[in-house]
Amino acid sequence: MEDPGTWSILTSSLSVADLNDAERTWEFLRAYELVNESPDGVVRLAQAIKAEVDRGRITGGSLAYRVAERLIEAGLTPGAAKAPDPFGTIAAARWATFREGPGSFRE
Repeated sequence: MEDPGTWSILTSSLSVADLNDAERTWEFLRAYELVNESPDGVVRLAQAIKAEVDRGRITGGSLAYRVAERLIEAGLTPGAAKAPDPFGTIAAARWATFREGPGSFRE
């Protein structure tokens, strides 16, 4: 696994989100502008998650890191998604707020 101290905000956000719920995860990423608007974005996210889960455990990057890389390669992320978030401190706080429901998130 990669060093969590090198995580981007996209990787850390995927690390704290529920990857079993692609729709909710997509909403979370959209709320914090970590993915571009896309009519099929949630489908592409679900496909990326499935593809990486199907690979099983591998030596190398975490599931969140590998899914983030797929989203970047697909052109679904803005430059802001690459901002550093060592150990996911920003993402963890955002996810806690996001889970509280509509109207409670945004910094």
